[in-house]
Amino acid sequence: MAGVPCEDYLVNPVSGAFAPILGRPTWLVQCDYGSFVTMEFGAPALQIAEPRLMRVGIGGAPALAMRRSVSVRGLWHLWIYCCEWSLTLDGSQLAHDESRRIAMDRALRLLNGQALTRVQVDPSDGSTRFEFDLGCTLATNPAPSGTYGDEPITQWKLYDLGPGGKGLEVRDDGLYCVSGLAATSEDEHWLPIPTTC
Repeated sequence: MAGVPCEDYLVNPVSGAFAPILGRPTWLVQCDYGSFVTMEFGAPALQIAEPRLMRVGIGGAPALAMRRSVSVRGLWHLWIYCCEWSLTLDGSQLAHDESRRIAMDRALRLLNGQALTRVQVDPSDGSTRFEFDLGCTLATNPAPSGTYGDEPITQWKLYDLGPGGKGLEVRDDGLYCVSGLAATSEDEHWLPIPTTC
């Protein structure tokens, strides 16, 4: 695989989580709630949730109705949130987390289809560089102190949605956690990010 960020990625959980997606193109790259960024890797699959009672929000309609959400996800789903981010193309900034929504949307469309080649995580604060084959780099940095409260906050999560899949989270205090997708906060064990990245 091109661009493996650590030679010992098999023993490094952070690098190991990305090893299967290096060289794969992104798809459905988009700005989600606020300035959160999501992107998919690998084969698409439908995620169908159980029906639940939800607000309708349409005048003249019942206030609540049963709804079932259906979404398309890749085998791997990357969610970047609660941090500062910047997207560059060959060193020129295209957009960042404070850009106008239209600028973010246009910039993220350029990232769509680019293959992830390298991931570098700073073990001191979880700052991360996601590098892509057609010149884009998506860099994350912790939000200013106190933005999301006083507790350490997750900057991004990578979900492996395959059988027995796990989630990898990286926080702004330089700790990471790997847990099952159905894990609760009591199941989480936070460890220092290895310095081999």
